[in-house]
Order: sequence, then structure tokens, then C-alpha cells
Amino acid sequence: MRRSPHILIVDDDPDDRQMFVEQLRCWNTDLTIQCLNSGDQALKYLNICAPADLPLLILVDYQMPGLLGPAFLQAIQHHSDYDRIIKIVWSTSGAKEYVDNCMQRGADKYFVKPCNIAELDKIIIYITKILQSRLAASECH
Repeated sequence: MRRSPHILIVDDDPDDRQMFVEQLRCWNTDLTIQCLNSGDQALKYLNICAPADLPLLILVDYQMPGLLGPAFLQAIQHHSDYDRIIKIVWSTSGAKEYVDNCMQRGADKYFVKPCNIAELDKIIIYITKILQSRLAASECH
């Protein structure tokens, strides 16, 4: 039996989490979504997951209390069990240093948090396509 794709959303802003989850559900209902408030919580969560239960994708906010997005990425960067996880950062800032900081630490993509649903849909479409691509590739092996 094929399990539904599992994604992890790490963001301390409950409104941003809710908006993202609701819009994601409009595009893709076949997802298991876990939401956490901080990079610290996300690290603990990943450390207790069996390899087969790890998320396929993590969406992480850049600026959070405690462990910031880049520090979270750095903490998981050289852990072979996490190599297959798609890592996407989103932030209210599109500053080049923020983007570079995340990409150097293993982020696959960086988005500025959208100000409207149309912009959010572009992010959701990207995520949906990358998930479909990854799932199709894993079914071939």
C-alpha cells in the first residue's frame, strides 16, 4: 500500500502555517502534513522519525525563535538520512544574503512569503510538481 506524501511545515507564525496548509489542501488533498513552531522542534521530530517515516519535503521559515532556518538546515545538512528530503525556505525577506545563506546550507529553493493567494499558488504549484516528480522517480526504483 502506497502511503500519502508527508511534508513538514516549520514556521512560528500560526497564520502563515494555516494559510499555507489551507491553500496546499486546495491543490493536493493526498498529503500528510505535520506543522511545528520552531527549528528546535523540527530537529527533535526528525531525530525520532524512522527513516521510512521522514517527510518528503520540509518548508521552513527563515526567522523563528531559537534555531533559525539556516541553522536548522546546517544541522541536517550532512545527515545522510535527510539527503532525500526536499528543503524549501520561505521568508518575509528576499535579501541576497538570506538566500545565499540558505542555499549554502542545503536548501533546494527559497521563496519570499507571498502577499496574496495568486503568489501563494505559484509556490504551491512548484511544491506540488516537485513532489509529483520525486514520487514518480521513487516508484521507478
